Amino acid sequence: MLDSINIRRARLDDVDALTRIRRTAILTLAAKKIGESQAQAWVDSAAPNRIQYAIEAHLVWIATLADQTVGWVEVNDNQIKGIYVQPAQARHGIGSALLTYAEEHIRTAGYVTVTFDASWNAEKFYRHRGYQPRGKRSPEEGLPMVKTFA
Repeated sequence: MLDSINIRRARLDDVDALTRIRRTAILTLAAKKIGESQAQAWVDSAAPNRIQYAIEAHLVWIATLADQTVGWVEVNDNQIKGIYVQPAQARHGIGSALLTYAEEHIRTAGYVTVTFDASWNAEKFYRHRGYQPRGKRSPEEGLPMVKTFA
């Protein structure tokens, strides 16, 4: 399946699709770990222009499969701001492909570390890919994690 995934820069006409993916991923995947009310609060906490701002101010790449947008990643300097995958496509390598793509960009930009605040449902995903905790989780935030490039 990974051979058929394409990754490209997000455009402003992708905002609606990325918003739907974020919402669906949080309400479906994250809710299993944090509960429905907390997941809904997370969805609702985003500014109305959150995705538009990400595309304009940061680097956002989307993964497509058979011309359908199935996931996206946002990067600001050496920080991954978020990775979201359509729940139907979760655990099929899309998140890993997006993470690898983002990490390669960060490394090529000259950074020696990459940071991320992992949600409860994503912590195992990042640990499996070499990330280590770099602080404590606050009730409102994810677990601060870091990965150092060799």
